[in-house]
Amino acid sequence: MLSLSLLLSAAAGVNALVGGTPVLENNADLGGHQEPIQISDTQFICPGDCAFQGVFFGRPGHFCPEAEAVVRLDEDGKLDDERYGTVFQCPEERLADGITTRKPYNREKPSGCYVGKIRNPNPISCSSNREGKSAEKTVKWSDIAKELKSKTEKRRTQGGRNKCGKAAQEVYSQCTKTGESQECEEESKAFMESCLSAE
Repeated sequence: MLSLSLLLSAAAGVNALVGGTPVLENNADLGGHQEPIQISDTQFICPGDCAFQGVFFGRPGHFCPEAEAVVRLDEDGKLDDERYGTVFQCPEERLADGITTRKPYNREKPSGCYVGKIRNPNPISCSSNREGKSAEKTVKWSDIAKELKSKTEKRRTQGGRNKCGKAAQEVYSQCTKTGESQECEEESKAFMESCLSAE
């Protein structure tokens, strides 16, 4: 019975952290500056509270599919734009006490990111999402796309594990009404393995 409960709790657990070093570093100690993202040999964007090609860039270090961005509301249920200068954020970003989120309404959407031109071989950087200047580190658009794909796949996999874990618990619960505990444990374990292989 203990092995089944360990298996089910491991399968049903939520792993919200994505392993590895993030592509965008959180530079909150630098006033929220973020690394520019080079989108071509001649252009870059300054991410931060803006969207570009279906990706929303929230506070430093956070990005998600634009369709997943949520609207932040203050304690009174009004748009919370004074705290960070925007009402949008990625779902995994922390909320201050009393702050809630909701899905955007039809016409609500993040502003587009500033697209700058790379004019010389000097490094580029961003001091806000609307301004670029020279700096040391640049992130490639392809790295953002890879990390976003990885995050999406991990969320999908975790969702499948959670669904299978709950279903296996139900199989075990139903089985114990008429069967032996050991038989039910084996049946539930077999169901879990079958469910995970189908995901």
